[in-house]
Amino acid sequence: MRLIGYTRVSRVGDREGETFISPDVQREQILAGGIAHGHEIIGWEEDLNRSGKDLDRPGIEAAFRWVEAGAADGIATARLDRFARTTIHIASGVERLEKAGGVLVALDVGLDTSTPTGKLMRGMMGLLAEFELDRIRAGWAVANAKAIEERGTYISHTPPPGYRRTVVDSRSDGTPVYGPLEIDPVEGPVIRELFKRRAKGASIGTLCAWLDEELPRVVAGEERKWTDSILRHLFNREAYLGVSARGDARNENAHPALIEKETWDKIQTSRPGAPREWTSALLAGFLRCHGCGYAVVRAGKDKHGRYAYRCTRRHAKGVCEAPAMISGTRLEEYVREALRERMAADARVEIRGELGARWDAALQGVAEAEEELRVWINSGLLSKIGEDAFVAGFKEREAAVDAARLELEETQQPEEGLEVETSELTDPGVFRSVLRHYVEHVEITKGNGKRESSKMEIVWR
Repeated sequence: MRLIGYTRVSRVGDREGETFISPDVQREQILAGGIAHGHEIIGWEEDLNRSGKDLDRPGIEAAFRWVEAGAADGIATARLDRFARTTIHIASGVERLEKAGGVLVALDVGLDTSTPTGKLMRGMMGLLAEFELDRIRAGWAVANAKAIEERGTYISHTPPPGYRRTVVDSRSDGTPVYGPLEIDPVEGPVIRELFKRRAKGASIGTLCAWLDEELPRVVAGEERKWTDSILRHLFNREAYLGVSARGDARNENAHPALIEKETWDKIQTSRPGAPREWTSALLAGFLRCHGCGYAVVRAGKDKHGRYAYRCTRRHAKGVCEAPAMISGTRLEEYVREALRERMAADARVEIRGELGARWDAALQGVAEAEEELRVWINSGLLSKIGEDAFVAGFKEREAAVDAARLELEETQQPEEGLEVETSELTDPGVFRSVLRHYVEHVEITKGNGKRESSKMEIVWR
C-alpha cells in the first residue's frame, strides 16, 4: 500500500529524553515498519508544536487530503498517540479514512485497519468512543439535575427574555457557576406587560409590533423582528412561573416568578388569548409566499370548521408586504388534481411507501445529529480537553448535522418509477409521497381580495 508517513510533536523547544521522540526518529520507525509490512511510504506530513487532542491540524489534514484525492492508500504513524490522543478523535479519524477507502497503520500497537485484526481493533475503538460519549451524556445529565435541584440553575444557552443569570461561584479554570435567574430590571416589566396584554386578548401580530418598539430583539449584533413563532414559544415557557426543568430534573421554585399562575392559565386556555389550534396539513413544507419567499402555514379552523393556508407575515428579517392566504380545501384539491394529470401523463409507475420511510428515517437522522451537537456543546469538555479539541469535536458534529440535513433534502428527490393509482391520492400518506416525488414547492400570490383571488402556481421538479 502507498502510505503517507505522519509525524507529530506536541512541543519542540529544548525537549529531550525518552518521552521525546523527534520527527526524525518517528520517520525512521515509520520507514522500517512500513517496509517490514510490505507498504511503500510515498510522502510525509508533520505537525510541530501541535497537541494530539484534536484533528484540526494542518499536517494531519494534508495527510487526509492525500487519501481523499486517491493519491495515497492510507496514513502511517510510529505511534497511535501521534495520530490522535482521544478515543473519540481516533475513531472519527479512522472513519474519515474509511470513507475515502483508506487505512490507518500505527506501528506501536500493531494497528493496520486493512487487516482482520486491525478491523477488530477499529471496531473496539468505535465502541469505546460511543461509550465515552454516553458517559459524557450521563455525566452532563447528572450535573444538570444537581444544578437544577440544588442551586435552581436554569439550563439554557441564554436566559428567557425578562431574566438574567446570577453567578454564585467560579471553577478552578475561571468558568462561572450559575445560580438561579433574577428578573432583569429593564426587560422584566416589559415581558410582564406582554403577558398581561395577551391575557386580555391582544393578537400576536399586535404584540410583535409592540415588542419591536419596547424591547428591540438583537441577534449576533443585528436587529431582528419579533415573530409569531417566537412569541408562541415564549408564552409556553414555564420559566416565567419560576420553574427550572430539564429531562427528569425539575425545581418548581427555582427563581422568582415573573407572572402569576392565574395569568399563565388564562393564556393557555382562553380565547383569543390561547394559542390557535394548529393541525397537521397535507401541504406542510411545500408552500411558499410569493410576497416574501417564506413558508405558508395552515391556520386553525374557524367555527364552521373551515381552515386556510396563510403567510405568517412577520419574519425575523422583516414584514411581508403582500402576505398570501388561501382556502385550504381549494388549494389541496387544486394540487391533488394537478398531480392526477401529471401522473396520467407519466409512463413511469412505482413509489408505494419507500419515499415515506426514507423521509422519516432522514428526519430522525437530523434530530439525532442535532442532539449529538447539543450534547457536545453542553458537555463542559471545553475546560477539560482544551479549545482546539473542543472546536474540532464541534466541527465534526456540525458536519454531521449538515450531512443529515442534506440527506433529508435528497429524500425529496424523485426516484425511478412510481406505482400508485390516481384514486389513491385521497389517502394522506400516498398524497404526501407523490407530492415529494413530483413537486418542488407551491407558490401562493396574494390577490386583491375583490375581483382577483389568490393565485397558485406549482413548481415541478
